[in-house]
Amino acid sequence: MKAIFNAALGLALSCAGFAAYAVPVPLIAGTSVDPTDYEAAEVLAGDPDWFGTVLATGTATANRTRDGFDGFEVIAGLYNVDAFVDWTVSEATNGQFVFAYDFSGVDNVGAGINGVLNFMLSGFAGYDVSLAWTGPAFPYIPVVDFSADGDTLGVGFYDPTDVLFGGIETLLLSVDAPAFRLNGTGSAGITLDTFGTGQVALSGPLPTPSAVPLPAGGLLLLGGLGGIAVLRRRART
Repeated sequence: MKAIFNAALGLALSCAGFAAYAVPVPLIAGTSVDPTDYEAAEVLAGDPDWFGTVLATGTATANRTRDGFDGFEVIAGLYNVDAFVDWTVSEATNGQFVFAYDFSGVDNVGAGINGVLNFMLSGFAGYDVSLAWTGPAFPYIPVVDFSADGDTLGVGFYDPTDVLFGGIETLLLSVDAPAFRLNGTGSAGITLDTFGTGQVALSGPLPTPSAVPLPAGGLLLLGGLGGIAVLRRRART
């Protein structure tokens, strides 16, 4: 009942033009967060607990390709899907590190029903993590789960076309870490028509909370990666 009230209050304030602060959802190891459980966790611009100084940006990608029969012959690369994770690390005004993730997928050929069904991001063990989101007026809001060891975040989508054609919000993770590094790992669950879904490792930098600060040289590298990520995102839109 409290969650329903908070969601209704947040919607009312948004419609009235007032800035509402998010009601974050703590991520508990071994549990799943249903979309209805974090409707009130929407972040609006200016929320000091979620917006602050941008420290780094980047992109990690995955691809799954299979040959296929088009009814006449076997076509090389008939099924070809890319998965993207565009991420940003910020330091909020309350000192928390905020990891922001934009998930997307591209069916490069369009033969059959193909897409991205899930993303898995690891490296959060040992830290307290809270979830919020920001994005379109009518977001998709996927199911989110946390592994039993508290290390891996799972983001699951119901239908690959929802990932391919937008409407996906930005997921925000507030973490009580003193620093961050680029030693995170992850994968994307890519489905290819009759071949089913396979987990493909993400390639590229992924941020993870850390007790050891990132070297200054690493921050300079991230700045360059962030510029590349912006250009790639523009190319996909």
